[in-house]
Amino acid sequence: MKHVNLRRSDGDKFQRSNREASGFVETEVVQAYAGFRSSFTDTNMFDIKGAGDTIGEVKHCFRRLSDGSKGRFRLFKKQHDYLVRYDRRDSAFYVFVLVDLDNLRLSMVRQKPSAVGSIIGARGGWNRSGHAQNDKEYKLPWGVYFD
Repeated sequence: MKHVNLRRSDGDKFQRSNREASGFVETEVVQAYAGFRSSFTDTNMFDIKGAGDTIGEVKHCFRRLSDGSKGRFRLFKKQHDYLVRYDRRDSAFYVFVLVDLDNLRLSMVRQKPSAVGSIIGARGGWNRSGHAQNDKEYKLPWGVYFD
């Protein structure tokens, strides 16, 4: 697991817009995992690219939402299935990033798509998505990977 301490001004980025927050998190992940670059656009489906054919998807959520509830990582089945197929060459991964604005900290963990899929299956499987047409989603609680 990797950790990045945030400045108070970094926390403001999360208040302004989800796009700005996502870009900030992606940049921090790229810096934490040397050898990766952001804005991988071959498929417009993934966030980062590493050496050779390695691809990665960055998912972030907040430790605590504004209403006090715990955040969750939103995963989409089509994207997940593509990662699993790509991982047959051992070259795909997720990076889950937990954003803790109370303690000004990002915590990151890297996971193989097959391991994530096993967790989703054991927890009841995919659900209909209210956000993406013709796709299913799973909202993974952050407690699966973080304390």
